[in-house]
Amino acid sequence: MNYLEQFKKRDELIAQADDIMNIYVRIADHLYTSRKDYSKYSSVIHMDISENGISYEYYYDNWDYTAGRGNFFVSKEELEALVDQYLRKEKLKNIERVTK
Repeated sequence: MNYLEQFKKRDELIAQADDIMNIYVRIADHLYTSRKDYSKYSSVIHMDISENGISYEYYYDNWDYTAGRGNFFVSKEELEALVDQYLRKEKLKNIERVTK
């Protein structure tokens, strides 16, 4: 395999990893916004993606910082378990858009 072929293969693998990570982040964002203590005033101040999962640090109320900060973590195992369900929902949404 020459250098150009290796470079193309590398780019393909990076694109695949980006697609998977985008799905993981969308799932984590959905779980974050569907929490019981989430409000429209909550504000994420730090998001960290690691090998173990995705964690959020946020203010409960972006207008009143005295309300405090919170942490939210979604494990890698939980994300992997929800990927198929998420992809099915996205396919259904796409079908609905096309049929309307």
